[in-house]
Amino acid sequence: MSSFLFVSPAYAKQISVTHFFDFSFAKTLWTDFDRNALFAYDKKHCPEGGSYELWMSAYRDDPEKMVKSLEDDPDADVIKRCADIVLTHEVWKEAYRNWRSGLRVYGSKGWNKDTGDIKCINISAANVFTQRCDDLPDWRHPDEVKADDAAVHKGNSRWIKK
Repeated sequence: MSSFLFVSPAYAKQISVTHFFDFSFAKTLWTDFDRNALFAYDKKHCPEGGSYELWMSAYRDDPEKMVKSLEDDPDADVIKRCADIVLTHEVWKEAYRNWRSGLRVYGSKGWNKDTGDIKCINISAANVFTQRCDDLPDWRHPDEVKADDAAVHKGNSRWIKK
């Protein structure tokens, strides 16, 4: 997803409902799109060098002006959708970082299963869509899934008495 490179990780911690052009669309991505569907949608509607990328490069210099420019832009709907895809993915990345960062310290019951520990608080805070920690879409790459499974096992082994 080339368009996902445009939002800084620092911004992800500040994303709220008001940052989305169409929160309902973004929530649909969150609840109904698996990894393949999300990436396919992004590739089809937000191609490299497309209207979103061009708009975003100007947005970095003057955000207020560029948001206003959408009023007269024939590609406004596409640009808004792409921006919402990017923000949705940034929310997911922050929630995923919050889950992943606690594995060594707290262990884990597995993906979307840590409802009773400190990680849940941080994941829920990042999840602007449902404020829950047990309903994240699984947009992880297969290599990440494999690494996460190993990290869960290793993190949990700290607490197993030998």
